[in-house]
Amino acid sequence: MVSVIIACLVVIALYVGTKRLSGFETLAVVLIALAGILLAVFPTMSQRIANFLHVGRGTDLVFYFAVLAGLFVASNFYFRFKRHEEALIALARQNAIERAQEPRPPIATDSGAERDRAIE
Repeated sequence: MVSVIIACLVVIALYVGTKRLSGFETLAVVLIALAGILLAVFPTMSQRIANFLHVGRGTDLVFYFAVLAGLFVASNFYFRFKRHEEALIALARQNAIERAQEPRPPIATDSGAERDRAIE
């Protein structure tokens, strides 16, 4: 089972490494993958770290780290989405300004008096 976990972490790290991420994001992914590999190879290490941090069990510690990593990913997606939304709004505004046309004069139609006679 340990080899499957390590293989999955390596695949995830390689997949993320091929994407365009900032230096901090890449570093975070690499550190999380390395920590996962170390904790999979040396499960007693997670128990020792958990005891040091006053967490009940090593599995609880790994779970807490997984939740924190999930929150990091979710917040990263949220802020990236907001940046893209702002860029899209700016592009839409720029496009509207570039394609703006002067208002056309109203089309000459029947006068109001002629319409009133037609109603009578």
